[in-house]
Amino acid sequence: RDYTSATTAISAFAAGAGFTGTWTLESGGNGTETMSDINVENLTFSGMRPGVLYTLRWTVVCDADSSVFSFDDIQIVSCQQITVPRIFRKIN
Repeated sequence: RDYTSATTAISAFAAGAGFTGTWTLESGGNGTETMSDINVENLTFSGMRPGVLYTLRWTVVCDADSSVFSFDDIQIVSCQQITVPRIFRKIN
């Protein structure tokens, strides 16, 4: 199956002047997932597989000394799309 259409948008607070924010995939990945620009607070995460728990982290680092200012984790589970059959019955 092709799960490349399993996509979600994620947003974090902007890092601000003097800081750099970076998204990382902490767990759940197998190499098929993709992330848009990892240094922008608005991220598109694609290629999720159904039933897998993904943990993504937004880390903000101080540009002056490279110390971690803050980080926040987001967990996402992609659900498998189901097809509900249509049942028709002729009513007399």
